[in-house]
Amino acid sequence: MKGRPLYLTLTSGTTARLNTYRRLFGSLQVLYCKFLLVAGKAVRDLLCKTPSLQRHVVFSYKTTYTYSPAGIPISQVTDVPLKTNYQEWARVTLTTPPCARDISTDQEIIYIHLLFALRDRYLYSIDAVFASTVYYAFVLLEQRWMELVEDIRLGKVNPTLNIEKHVRHALNEELEPMPERATELANEFYKGFDAIVLRIWPHCHVINAATAGSLAMFTRSLRSKYCRYIPVFSPVFASTEVCLGVNLWPLDEVPNFCLTPSCSFHEFIPEANADEDQPKTLFSDQVKVGQTYEVVATSLNPLYRYRTGDLVTIRRFYEQAPVFEYRTRKGALFNIRGEKVTDVILTTAIKNCSKKHWNDKMIIDFVCCDSHLVDNLGGAEYATTGTLPCYYVFLNSLME
Repeated sequence: MKGRPLYLTLTSGTTARLNTYRRLFGSLQVLYCKFLLVAGKAVRDLLCKTPSLQRHVVFSYKTTYTYSPAGIPISQVTDVPLKTNYQEWARVTLTTPPCARDISTDQEIIYIHLLFALRDRYLYSIDAVFASTVYYAFVLLEQRWMELVEDIRLGKVNPTLNIEKHVRHALNEELEPMPERATELANEFYKGFDAIVLRIWPHCHVINAATAGSLAMFTRSLRSKYCRYIPVFSPVFASTEVCLGVNLWPLDEVPNFCLTPSCSFHEFIPEANADEDQPKTLFSDQVKVGQTYEVVATSLNPLYRYRTGDLVTIRRFYEQAPVFEYRTRKGALFNIRGEKVTDVILTTAIKNCSKKHWNDKMIIDFVCCDSHLVDNLGGAEYATTGTLPCYYVFLNSLME
């Protein structure tokens, strides 16, 4: 695929060093047409049945760019607009006006997303890159609903928000007093926040956000409280480097993704050989159900035989395409007292501990970190008990 790159996209650097990859308009069209539109059709066919002119709320943050020496913008892939006519598309499709993208602080921009979404009783879907973003948006709603209701009643943006004057003026131009809607919302909020989505947006069909891996805890929290009786759907499995699969089953609790061979060429390394430098690979028709593999992709970016580091388990085949479940990242290991433990094992252990010792409270999130606070105690404890102290601290957020 030839042409000057529209953007250089930057990896997150979560499990490897930062890298940049070029994005041509054609590759963005592939992402939009062969992934997002297909996943959207699966939702409409199963849940909506008919085409809809309803709007969406997308919980996103300010787009920030740096530039290459050639003047090409560099950003996270989630900040790259999938359409060249983004402003016109956003005004028709999204509840939040485009001017809100200039808000620089996270709390304020989520507040504004909520404000404009709450005004629209006929909201179609709630979208975000990650399920954690949706969860924390509803936490903010629960904390500040009185302010939001008052803004809707008056048709003005909360004067205490840290928003630049020109952005505030543009936002206020988009608002008008809606006292009846404000009263309707207040009545529902006074009842509590269980299943709040369908009580304030009775025509909402789906929550679209990544839910796999470590995000599963936020997904369970959403399903158990704010988003009861509505699908929380992970539409695609993709990264900065490559798009691997699309989810065709919106109602499945655990997201499974159908491999999309028309977007990139895939090879698979058996998990047992994933630590080898030059392992033998299998093609998609050679993988076996129940086995775990690292994915290797050759894509339009261009990447040639790129080892993604993603470990996936084959669950079944759809037509002739493998359907996989994301497991973990290769190399995402914790060294706990000399034992190599994956994030999957660690997450399972924390959940089991909650069931056994914490009255089965819902875990919202946790952090595992190396602790040096007990280093000085190691020798004394070992001398008296024969055991070493635990060098990891778990900080748990528990929901009653």
